[in-house]
Amino acid sequence: MPDDLIMQEFIPTRRQRVFKGTHGARCARACRVRRADGTFVVATLLSDGTVRLWDEGTLAPLGPPLPVLASWVPDELAVVRDGTGRELLSCGTSEGEFAWLWDPATGERVAETTVEWAGDASVVDLDESLESALKRGTGSVIALQRLPGSDTVVAAHKGELRLRLWNLQSGEETGGIDVPSGSSLAVTKGPTGEPVVATTAQSASEGREVIRLYDPATGRLVDELAGHTKGVTGLLAFNGADGRPLLASASFDGTVCLWDLSGRAPVSRVLSGHASGVDSLALVPGLRQPVIVSGGMDNTVRRWDVATGTQIGEALPANDRVLALTALCGPDRRPMIAASNENTDVLRLWEAESGRLVGELPDVRQSGTRDLATLQHPGGDLIAQSTFWGEVTVWDPATLAPVGPPLRGHTEGVYGHGVMAILLPWKTAEGTALVSGGCDGTIRLWPADLTTGRVSPAPAA
Repeated sequence: MPDDLIMQEFIPTRRQRVFKGTHGARCARACRVRRADGTFVVATLLSDGTVRLWDEGTLAPLGPPLPVLASWVPDELAVVRDGTGRELLSCGTSEGEFAWLWDPATGERVAETTVEWAGDASVVDLDESLESALKRGTGSVIALQRLPGSDTVVAAHKGELRLRLWNLQSGEETGGIDVPSGSSLAVTKGPTGEPVVATTAQSASEGREVIRLYDPATGRLVDELAGHTKGVTGLLAFNGADGRPLLASASFDGTVCLWDLSGRAPVSRVLSGHASGVDSLALVPGLRQPVIVSGGMDNTVRRWDVATGTQIGEALPANDRVLALTALCGPDRRPMIAASNENTDVLRLWEAESGRLVGELPDVRQSGTRDLATLQHPGGDLIAQSTFWGEVTVWDPATLAPVGPPLRGHTEGVYGHGVMAILLPWKTAEGTALVSGGCDGTIRLWPADLTTGRVSPAPAA
């Protein structure tokens, strides 16, 4: 029967089981996981990357397939058993880029983390509770945002169930927000002007990824926004023409959603035009009306009128998947767009209004651009570029040349994902400094010189 899955020896009794409705997909992995009430379910990972839960007694599917990120095809499945005896289902990639943890009773994704896979082992044992394991570390920094009017950054660390608040002057951790997951961040204002931290999470009720809004002072969940049909890849907070706080969200579903946070409702219409997923977002400065740009997996950069929700002009050809994007006021204060690609060792620069390609910045070390940020400067904005190898280069778009030597200090690569902002501009009395977060788990503040635009090659203590 082509729509049946026959899978042997997945439980100690070595019984053969036949599962209906798998549409011919081959079983790659399977395991038996215990729920909190003591009963068991069977989990299967199919060759197409689909993960499903089955009733052990009736062999009936328990709900729809479990959601995974569209950009990764999982190839490992195991039970994670923590020090309290609790069991969760874990599915991820053998290279260790991602692992997703689900509650076998509800099918809800409770965490994104990393798992050290041990060959064909079906159980991964932890010496402590899962919550302690995910909150104690400070792994790779995967997102950074500043709380307005403060010296505090909100940081998401890979594999943790907690957003951390760090004071950059003292270097102390000052608080945190417990979250089910979080790989994208934005900080904006709520209906009454209070700061709100936006991040992404899997919703049990919606069965898809949503945007969650938190009060950073209390860690309280304020609201949940659902609109995308696939995973959310990036968030961008900005103000509308009338000053309303808006939020843009990019997704693997190929759309950008606009949200009015003053009333917590979608504004305009969903921005559709990309032929595949959207990776990056940026706000174009210096224009009368808000314009955002998006970079996609379809090798294009697109400009959008926020007021009407329509695309401006033709798509800008990026020649490869756009991994990072920023917008700036270049020479003569002209609004410009800068984008980096997945496999091309150049940064492309366009005029934001005309779409004309005006130059390329060579990646002289061929070290792989993974994030871009704009540093405001009176003589024309500068572009900060991070790499896999832990270096940050500041470029002058007027001369297409570096401003000073590369910034070195991270012991592992600095990489981001569009508006995940691993590079974060930091305004000070002396100018626009730069904050960077790296795979080494550290956050570094690089002072800047207002007169020259040079960023100090040594981070502040």
